Amino acid sequence: MEYTYRLSYGDVGADIRRLQEFLTSKGASLSPDGHFGPKTRDAVTAWQHDHGLNKTGAVDKVTRESLGIGGFVVRGLPSASAQTGTNWPAKPASPPQPSPKLTASLFGSFDFVHSPTPDNPERIEIRNNWVEDNIVTLKIPELDNCLFADGNTYTVQPVGRIRCHRLAAPKFAQLFAQWREAGLIDRVITCAGAFSPRLIRGSTTASRANLSNHAWGTALDINDEQNPRKHIPVALDARGCVRELVGIANSLGFFWGGHFKPFDGMHFELAEL
Repeated sequence: MEYTYRLSYGDVGADIRRLQEFLTSKGASLSPDGHFGPKTRDAVTAWQHDHGLNKTGAVDKVTRESLGIGGFVVRGLPSASAQTGTNWPAKPASPPQPSPKLTASLFGSFDFVHSPTPDNPERIEIRNNWVEDNIVTLKIPELDNCLFADGNTYTVQPVGRIRCHRLAAPKFAQLFAQWREAGLIDRVITCAGAFSPRLIRGSTTASRANLSNHAWGTALDINDEQNPRKHIPVALDARGCVRELVGIANSLGFFWGGHFKPFDGMHFELAEL
């Protein structure tokens, strides 16, 4: 299939950073920060002018083809098993959908208190030394120069790191390595991290049943802007689609939030070790 989605003013992600790096290699004066702002729009317009294209300032279908001839690839070809539509991939029989009870059986229990803040009403504080004993910082080379959530924006992180549970760290490393080996790592355009001590979004009761798997550092969110909670995860021909990543994730014991009800298409969490 042929991807036709646009890259345009206001878009943010590693694909925008790669576009900026390409245009810079062709003479544009840009700082590759992954944010499609006025200077990136001007650089795209200049490319279109130089190549006799309609000066839209956006990477539309024709501009995409022109950039491709020049050597820039926005996203690699679909994987052999990829399908269109939103009924793919199928929900697996294994791994199982995680629950706080299942996650605690794999990664341990902890004591906590609800400690909400205005911008994070689900925040908790984990007591004793559980975080120090279990949460590690993991380097993931495939996330070098990716855009990570940083408050209300995204910033380029030169060295890709996430904080996660020590027992989950090998699985996260395998996950990204296998995505890279399958030629799918360019599907990851932003990362919102793993460990986040909190309840499930929207929860107000501080019970163990309402703990998010992020509180254990066993879940990861990617491409969150394109795949928000309670929305159908975007399909193959859309920017930010993660559906091609699910098969490998399942094979390593991760369950995809796109199979939750309500949907949580950005979300991958570990259900088997």
